[in-house]
Amino acid sequence: MSIFSGKCDFYDSVVSIHCDGDPSKLEEFFTNTEIRITGRDNREHKLDIKTEKDAVKYYPYLKSVACFSKERGNTILLASRPFIDYEEEEYMGWHIEDAKKYWRKCKRNKEECTVEKYFANSYWGDRSEYIDRPIMEELIKNGNKADFKSLNLHDALHEHFRKKWFAEMVRVGYTEIEAFNWCFNEFYPDDKVIIKRLGRPLKVDE
Repeated sequence: MSIFSGKCDFYDSVVSIHCDGDPSKLEEFFTNTEIRITGRDNREHKLDIKTEKDAVKYYPYLKSVACFSKERGNTILLASRPFIDYEEEEYMGWHIEDAKKYWRKCKRNKEECTVEKYFANSYWGDRSEYIDRPIMEELIKNGNKADFKSLNLHDALHEHFRKKWFAEMVRVGYTEIEAFNWCFNEFYPDDKVIIKRLGRPLKVDE
């Protein structure tokens, strides 16, 4: 499985399998293969991928379809977002829904809802300080108007994959800010966000 998502993604199927782990074979592969992506408009869009540097931006994307036709030759259709984004969103959704269930239970029973009580009543084991605490605090503060997106929470495993992806983009020639913007989906980030997500400041190109 790929080091960029833990799944058989674009990197795993193309670089590891079709090109035997040899990036130098990628240009030949892309000469004979059309890469397309599903856009937010649910339409297919052709990607201009010719080199390893072009391809690295899509390594954690899963293949939706891989096919061959006489008219178009080899075609690979990618999902619209990196798999790590899909999976993390689902994972965070579980945490949010579980917190909501407990919050609603407290409200029905007219009991005080606190983070500590939530942690103590967990049947999933130990709660996460950096995920479950801010979720529950947001619920207690704002109730049904809670804005979980504003918390900008990210799971450690998926951040690990993003760091691997970031390092690979830098290796093939992107600047650190370009790679950070793309892999972490952060544009105009301040230093605190960069350090929180990457674990260090960005290197400034001379």
